[in-house]
Amino acid sequence: PRTAPLTESREICITEPVPSGWVVTHIMGDRGCDGGYRFTIEQPRNGMEVCLTSAAPVPVGWVVTHIMGDGRCNGYKFTIEQPRNGMEVCLTSAAPVPVGWVVVDTIPSGRCNGSELKIMPA
Repeated sequence: PRTAPLTESREICITEPVPSGWVVTHIMGDRGCDGGYRFTIEQPRNGMEVCLTSAAPVPVGWVVTHIMGDGRCNGYKFTIEQPRNGMEVCLTSAAPVPVGWVVVDTIPSGRCNGSELKIMPA
């Protein structure tokens, strides 16, 4: 196990655990890693573009505001933010509406590959 402190950005092999609450921002091929890939990981911040993996889902309490194709993520990247009143968020199973928030409207959306939900505090 690694004992070095976590910094703002770090690279790990995909077979290493992603620290709880951290997100993947880049997936790269790496023959030096078991599994053949490595992740760049960071602590989340508003407006960050992330790669969603089973090892690093959207952190609890965060929402997706944009979904787009991206080779850096081997498919799609997602923009995440902490919710705020009146925000429009993407309808996705990767980031359900956080506890304490309710949906007040559904809007067709190109930036979310389907629909956006307008949310407000419950």
